[in-house]
Amino acid sequence: MTLAWGGSVGVAGPLGLVGTFVEFRPWRYIGIGAGLGAGGSFGPAAGGWLSIDPISLRAVTIGVNANASTNLALVRGSIIPGRPEFPVVSGWLGVGGQVQIRPSRSLFIRLGGGYQWLLDVQRYRMGTDNELAAAGLPQFFFATPLDAVRAAARNESFGLPYAHIDFGTYWKL
Repeated sequence: MTLAWGGSVGVAGPLGLVGTFVEFRPWRYIGIGAGLGAGGSFGPAAGGWLSIDPISLRAVTIGVNANASTNLALVRGSIIPGRPEFPVVSGWLGVGGQVQIRPSRSLFIRLGGGYQWLLDVQRYRMGTDNELAAAGLPQFFFATPLDAVRAAARNESFGLPYAHIDFGTYWKL
């Protein structure tokens, strides 16, 4: 039984670009974590996950996880007059894989990645494809809420791959 605290850096994912987290492991093979993060185009995040690490050696574990997160929107307002505004919060569900390396008895480094799906994409329906094209919305090399708006206009789902590196320490309880 352990309790861990750490920091995370990554691209997309449950905690955004940078974050901090706590994780409780009642057994070596199962972890329950939660954290707060910042950065990313969908805004600050709060997330939680369940990790299952069926392959567990002395210094390395390999496993899978399921996660859920909520982002608080930084982008506000409407892009087309008279149409709905951006949602204030967005919810995400994801799955991924991870490798955790323990260089000492109390430190770990975790490499993880996976895919997250935006829940209720239709809340981002702010216009038709033609209206969005006429609005001349910018496109970026990274995913933004505008990409969710475009997906909603086409009645498509919207998801993002993510990757992160976590650094932390843990204590036996």
